Parts: sequence; structure tokens; C-alpha cells
Amino acid sequence: MQSSETVNKHPISPTDPGSGVGVQIVDVLVATKFGKSLSYLNKTGQALVPGELVRVPLGKQVITGIIIGEGTDSREFKLKDVQGRISDTCKLPAELLELIFWTARYYHAPLGQVLSTALPKSLLDGKPAKTQTNTSWEACENIDHQIKSTPKQQQLLDWMTNREVVSTTQDILAAGFGRHLLKALRDKGLVRALTEVPLSNELMAQTALTPGPEQSRALNSIQSHDGPFLLQGVTGSGKTEVYLQAAQQVLEEGKQILFLVPEIGLIAQMLERLNARFNIPVLGYHSATSESGKVSCWNQSAGNRSIVVVGTRSSVFLPFSKLGLIVIDEEQDLSYKQFEGVRYNARDLALIRAKNTGAKLILGSATPSLESLYNSERGQYQLLKLNERVANKSMPSWQLVQTSPHSAAPVSSQVLRHIGNELSQGGQVLIFLNRRGYAPKLACTNCAWSAMCQACDSQMCIHQQPIALVCHRCDGRLTVPKSCPCCGSERLETRGVGTQQLELFLGDSFPQVPCLRIDRDSTQRKNALTEKLDQLKSGTPALLIGTQMITKGHHLPGISLVVALGTDSALFSHDFRAIEHLSQTLTQVAGRSGRGERAGKILVETSQPDHPLLEQLCSENYEKISQKLLATRKQYNLPPAGYSAALHANSIDLRAVNQFMSTLEQSLKNSVVQHIGPMPSIIERKAGRYRYQIRFFAKNRSELHAVIAKLEDQIAQLKGFSKIRWAIDIDPLTMD
Repeated sequence: MQSSETVNKHPISPTDPGSGVGVQIVDVLVATKFGKSLSYLNKTGQALVPGELVRVPLGKQVITGIIIGEGTDSREFKLKDVQGRISDTCKLPAELLELIFWTARYYHAPLGQVLSTALPKSLLDGKPAKTQTNTSWEACENIDHQIKSTPKQQQLLDWMTNREVVSTTQDILAAGFGRHLLKALRDKGLVRALTEVPLSNELMAQTALTPGPEQSRALNSIQSHDGPFLLQGVTGSGKTEVYLQAAQQVLEEGKQILFLVPEIGLIAQMLERLNARFNIPVLGYHSATSESGKVSCWNQSAGNRSIVVVGTRSSVFLPFSKLGLIVIDEEQDLSYKQFEGVRYNARDLALIRAKNTGAKLILGSATPSLESLYNSERGQYQLLKLNERVANKSMPSWQLVQTSPHSAAPVSSQVLRHIGNELSQGGQVLIFLNRRGYAPKLACTNCAWSAMCQACDSQMCIHQQPIALVCHRCDGRLTVPKSCPCCGSERLETRGVGTQQLELFLGDSFPQVPCLRIDRDSTQRKNALTEKLDQLKSGTPALLIGTQMITKGHHLPGISLVVALGTDSALFSHDFRAIEHLSQTLTQVAGRSGRGERAGKILVETSQPDHPLLEQLCSENYEKISQKLLATRKQYNLPPAGYSAALHANSIDLRAVNQFMSTLEQSLKNSVVQHIGPMPSIIERKAGRYRYQIRFFAKNRSELHAVIAKLEDQIAQLKGFSKIRWAIDIDPLTMD
């Protein structure tokens, strides 16, 4: 999102209903897809004010709503009664209410659906909000070693014993251990609870590091200006230390901090860094957090105590009472964008929230998005640069390796020699392949058959652990056939390489070193990601195979060589953002190397070694490439120099969705906004539904939003399309 222009304001805004305790008519926004608020009678004897969560009847249900102002009496029907508050302590601040209204206006989403997105499920279900106590624990002395523990219990016990600081309940949960493990150790007399953790008089648990010259300049700017700040620092330049020292000043003022990270896998190491540095509560908030943990975090952020929350995109909706700083790490990451439901971008909501609260905002990345670079160019962000790695470490070197078209091996012999040399010299090697499974295709060599998903227009990938055909679009699964369903031939073969196949191949090629695989399949078990990364901390030779999960954010000082495989498809993508994303990905994954004693290097295996982009990555840096890409976007008025939106529609009936989109397209013929479509989505059929889209491009944001609003009004008046599912996407980040 680029700021400056505004969209039409929603007619509803929070007002003060007064403090009377008689019968009160209140305006309630209900947490459903319903787009408007409703009036209710408050006969509880207690005045309700904007921001309070209540339970109200709607039809035959009782649901959660939020007071947003005074209601209006109705002579047409009898008003129903508010049933009561959900909690006496849980109240959304006015600025968060405004953020909810802004989100609904900007993203053209129903207000109630935005509220449902913002609230934890427990509060939506009307369960009282309770704050969890944060007990401290210690391993008991003189442990009876005859007492048997499960491997997971022993792992927790070892973790607590080896820590230099006391372990709190929140520390233990943040590290990925469950309460059941803690209870089991306590029941066996292996650990004991102390007291609720007292507030320390000392903010700092650890002395801050001495910042380098570039870090000092960045910190001085952050401390003396309002921002927002775009911290562009090469990989390994010490951006996290800048975050921590900026946080120190905010915490000294008694304020609260939100650290946004794009993926759950990055939360544990950030929690560890913050817990080691500060004597204040540090909480995690993400989709895997228990409901009780979410509500506890919700309550604590609404309190007056200084806390730090590390969370994924949904944490932008937490009800902070005195927010002083928001840090968005890896701000360029697509994971900050919600691709279903309310299609918001947490990065943009954080910008609005910082503006409304007066909090400082730091967006950090080694490879900033073109949107953020464009905003800094226009003076909307203050650009801060860290051009050097800490401790004078050198940046990784680049080398292109041409694939052999006649080789059936997952990697070329040249790459294998590089890997072997690096391992023999004591290094660790990271192999990046953004394709999970064993192989992306199963085909018959006797005829043209290949395994296709029955519900999607996509190939089914073959998986070995367990063996099955899996659709990565809808997660459909089939048994692997022994013969071709088309011609009966048993000459079936896999084509292409996935991470599972690469793991087996490299494990056989280098049996003397551990071979670890990190992808969505191998990290489903709780704690699996942390356990795998911990195995690399010893610094001994090892192989790490992974998807995009390992390309950014992780500090792996033992990695000295990175190998990037299977990236050629992005060079010829239909998406005008593909080159930007590929440049970011390769720069980020290259940056995992050379952070320790050994120099870093990246090998990019490609069939296109003469491609201009790959040559530029080898000879130039991301900053120069991004400037060229931005110039092209300006030339063609593409985002961020222009504005875009998309209308998506899908149905099980191809004819119906075509008719729906064609009807809407007729109204766009004389539009001031350019549009493309209707056209099929890249994957036309997914999970049994046919998917079509219309893309909009405009030089003026207000004109774009006006066209979208008119389109919504037209859809509301259409008859006969009740089974069509449709959605508006403002500032889409992909072309699918």
C-alpha cells in the first residue's frame, strides 16, 4: 500500500453513548460477514461504552459483538437485549476500533468479518478472558535417576537444566514444549514451581552490544525522528541488534512493543533474543498458539504493563494500551498478506496503527519490497542503510552452474564436487529447493498419461513419506498406481526433483554427515523445526535441505555454502513481480552463508546461465537490481507507481461463473480504470471450483476504489448468482 490518497469513509464511526445506567440503546457490530451494525437494548444496569465486547442474540444464535456507539430506536421491530459483557477487563481501544473501520473501508470487506478476523476464537465464542499466570520453574536437585521419563520429557528437563536463567511458563511454551510435559515432570518430582515471576527492577537482563558505526547512525535517527523507518541492511549486518536497542529506549519509557515476523518458524529465535536481553514479559502470538495463550496475550497487551509481543500478521490486531514501537522484520515477505477472507496486508495495517498511536515503526529487510523503496524515494519513509556485515565479514560470492540436460541426477556433478569440498573442509551446506515431496510428476513412458488431481487443474506430486500422490493445491491424496490407468503399462516414472528425493540422494552421496530436511512435511510435529536447526549449532559438517522456510531470518553461522536449485521457472513467469521475488529469494538464501568463520558462497544451478538477471545478481547487488525494476514499474504505471485490485469469483458451475463475470464486465466498458479479463486464474480449477478473475490497474487510487465500490453495488443487485463465491483483493501481490 502507498499512502496519501483516501477512500470514502464508512458511515459508521464510534461515538460515546454516555454513562447512564438506565435502559440504553447501543450500536453493536456483530462478528459475522454481515456488513452493518445493529441496535440493541442494554438493560444490564451498567453503561456500555465503545470497545466493549458483548454477547447479543442474532436470529436463533447468540454471538459476539462490539459496542461502537449509540444505537437508534426502531418503530418497525422490537429491539433485542444485550445479554451481557464477555469480560469486565477486555475492551478495544479507540484506535483499534478505528483500525477495524479503516480495514473494512480500504479492503472493501464487511465490518463484521474484519472484527471476526481481529478477535481470538475464544472471545468470538464468548468465553471469559483470563490472563494466565507466569510461574517460574526450576529443575530439582538430587534427582532420582531411576525415575523414567519419556524422550520429550527428558528433552524439556535438559533444556531447563542447561538454561542460564530461570524458566517461566511462557518461556517453556514459547520454546515449543506443552503444559502436559511440564505437569508430568512436576508430578514425578523432577521440576518444581517457584512463585509467580516478580517484576524486576532492572529492565536489562543482558548488556547491549556495542553498535558499529552504521548501527549507531541508524539508532540515532530512530531516536531523534518520528519515522516510519525503512532499515535496509545487507544479510548479517546486525539489523536485529538495531531492533533490540531501539526497543530498549521504548521499554525504558514504560511502553509496549510489537515485533512482526512473517512465519511461525522465525518466532522462537526472536523470543530467545528478547528474553535474553530484557526482564519483561515476552509473548508469542500466532496461529499455533493455544486459545488460552491467545486470550492471555490479548489481556496482557490491553493492560498497563510493558510487554513485548512477537507475532505473525494477526497480532497487528492486539489491543495494546500504550504501543510505542512496531518492528516489521523481513517486511518484503508475502506472508504478511492474507490471501483468504479479509485480504489485508499486516505491513500496511501496522503503518496505519503506528500513525494512529504515535508509535514508531521500523520496517527491516536486506531486500525491501519495491513498495517500501518507492515510499522511501517519495519521502514517506526515512531510509536507513547498513551496507556492511558485522565484524567486517565479507558478503557471499556468486557462481552460476549450468545444468546438464542429459543427467538424471538431482544435482550436477560439478555441484556435488563443491558440496564434497566444503564438507571435507569442515563447512555446512544449505541446499535450497522450493519443491516439497519426492517428485512433481508421475508419468507413463508408453503413452501421454500423467497423474492429475481429480479436483484441480494441476499435476499430483509423488511423496515417499508416506508414499502417495498428493495435490499441493487442495491436499487431495491418491494411492500410487502400479500401472498406467490409461494404457495399462507398468512403465511409470517420476519426473523432476523434490526435497524428499534430494534428501535421499545427498544422504547416499555423503553418508558420513547428517542430512537434515526442512519443509512443511518434515516440520509438522511441534518443535521439529527448532530441533533440526539446533543440530547445526555444533558447527560440525552437515547438509541442510529446505524450501523457502529457510531462506530468511535464520542465523546459521556454520553455513559456508548455499546451493540454489529449481529457480529457472521464475525467469519466465507471467507475473510481473516474479523477477523481484526471485531476486529477493536468492539474495536472502545466499545471506545464510558466511556468517561464521568461513567465507560464504552461493551456487545457482540453472539452464539459463546467460540470463541478464542472474548475471546481474552475480555482478551487482539487490539495491541496483531493485532500482532498475522500479524504473520499469514507473514506466508502465505498475505498482507501486500505480494501483491495482482484483475481483475473484469461483463456482462448481463453469457456465455460472462465466456468466457472472461477463455480466460484470459489461459495466466496465466505459470505466476510467483499465481492466484485464474476465480470464481464468492461473490454476483454473481448484478443489472442484472454477476460478475466474478481473484485474484492475489505475493511476489514481480514488478512481480505483470508486470503480470497486460501484462493482460491489452491482453484485448486490444481481439475481440468480447466490452460489457464486466472490472476493475483492486490494493491492494483490500475486497474479493467481
